[in-house]
Amino acid sequence: GKVAHIAAHDVYRDKINQLIGEIENNDIDSKALAQKIAKFSGDWLVVHILTTDQKYTPFMVQMGIK
Repeated sequence: GKVAHIAAHDVYRDKINQLIGEIENNDIDSKALAQKIAKFSGDWLVVHILTTDQKYTPFMVQMGIK
């Protein structure tokens, strides 16, 4: 439900914050980190939209939201 959906977003936000925190490491390869962030974000969004968000489709249709 709603709590699990919010928790999924919290996990995403925590992971992004962890990755951004790696920027402070002077030895970091910034290009590789940027690619890692982009891949994680893209993968997460696709999976999240195609699974979690799709569970809300019947409710949205019922409410007349398109």
